[in-house]
Amino acid sequence: MAPSVIDAAPSVIDAKARAAGQLADYLNSPRFDGSSSSFWRNELNHTKYSLLIPLVRKFHSAVMTTSECERLFSSATFILDDRRRNLSIDNLEKQLFLHHNLLIYNFEFE
Repeated sequence: MAPSVIDAAPSVIDAKARAAGQLADYLNSPRFDGSSSSFWRNELNHTKYSLLIPLVRKFHSAVMTTSECERLFSSATFILDDRRRNLSIDNLEKQLFLHHNLLIYNFEFE
């Protein structure tokens, strides 16, 4: 018999609670004076924040190409057309954010 969704739910909830606990512990810990790479390579921290390590590897690294930057400049050129030349920097940043992130939040275009 295949396991039901109800059977899997407690382990998923437990994993989310552990991840939330590790994140809260990390955010409430004292500031580390060394480099961030030495913090995350420290075996104690690596074990203590084991659920955060995949996120650190994904988001705390330099991009190896300029393609994303070029994509943003292309989008900015599209947004700042002749009718929007007076758009403030703050509003341009907001427009760029929306342009690149609406699909993440399942925004439906008509």
